[in-house]
Amino acid sequence: MFTSKNRRLGRLTVAFVVLLGALLTISQAVSAKSYSLDRLTVRSRVERDGSLWIDETRTYTFDGSYSWADFRLPLDRVGSVSEFSLSEGDRVFQPRLSGEPGTYVLESSPSEMYVKWHFTAEDETRSFRLRYRILSRPPRLFGQPPSRRLSLQQERLPAPWPSTMP
Repeated sequence: MFTSKNRRLGRLTVAFVVLLGALLTISQAVSAKSYSLDRLTVRSRVERDGSLWIDETRTYTFDGSYSWADFRLPLDRVGSVSEFSLSEGDRVFQPRLSGEPGTYVLESSPSEMYVKWHFTAEDETRSFRLRYRILSRPPRLFGQPPSRRLSLQQERLPAPWPSTMP
């Protein structure tokens, strides 16, 4: 015959098994969420004034639900960033603090550029295009100003895209 002590022990055992099962299910769901940067394509062009145009495409694969991505660029050896834009296909993201899909936040200091953009993705692959201009700040080398030195390097390399880039 079951005593009240045995019933209580039985109920505790069942509650423990249910709780353990729930925790294992939750931990599997949490650990299943991942992303990868599958492809990074960077094109650059040096301008005569020594600035550098960067056009990069970042392709991510998301496993699970995601709402943002970010990117940091150290600036302590290169200069400052201007004319930043972010897009996905034909959709141009807008600079806004709202955190809504299709927006981004750009923070820049003398040592770093940081951008965080917002979107909705779930179990899919997405490509984002970041374009920006780095204004030259390197010291003089070999007795030539940076703009002349970079122009000489540009003349030796073929342009990776037409020169109509803004």
